[in-house]
Amino acid sequence: MREFKKPKFRLLYLDPLYDFTGSGFDYSLMTFDETFDCVDYDSLTDDAVILIWVTNAMGTRVSVKMASLGWEEKEILTWSKYDKDYKPVFRGGHDMKHVNERLYMFRRAIPKKPLEKWFFECAVPNQIHTIIKGMKISQKPLQMYDFCEAMVPNGPYLELWARVNN
Repeated sequence: MREFKKPKFRLLYLDPLYDFTGSGFDYSLMTFDETFDCVDYDSLTDDAVILIWVTNAMGTRVSVKMASLGWEEKEILTWSKYDKDYKPVFRGGHDMKHVNERLYMFRRAIPKKPLEKWFFECAVPNQIHTIIKGMKISQKPLQMYDFCEAMVPNGPYLELWARVNN
């Protein structure tokens, strides 16, 4: 019998279903710890990058949790949402409505392998502005898929907790 070789991923793209949002979606939510403890971090390469969508209220908590798992916060990308007239669109949020969402980038706290030269040459901005007409609640900007592919041009990357609308 041929043995299946488990793939290693260079990028993990996460959009967790945080358990405090009160969003009313028709899917069940995991607890905060379940969300991060269920990830198979051993399936990531030594130079892997993890991108995690983080609500404003959860930023510090996510960074502390990832640090406890051996991952260090490196960058924060901000996504700003506007209507067709470029007026800010306030959506979501725990205690207040927000125009921005954050995408945190993590790397191993003690990288087993340095990033390759190509990684520093990819053009991934730290801010995205999107006109969200027609976008559904919880849908993320489609250009993120281009950014993921730019960051790991030879793949593979893995997306967890993708929504139907992504």
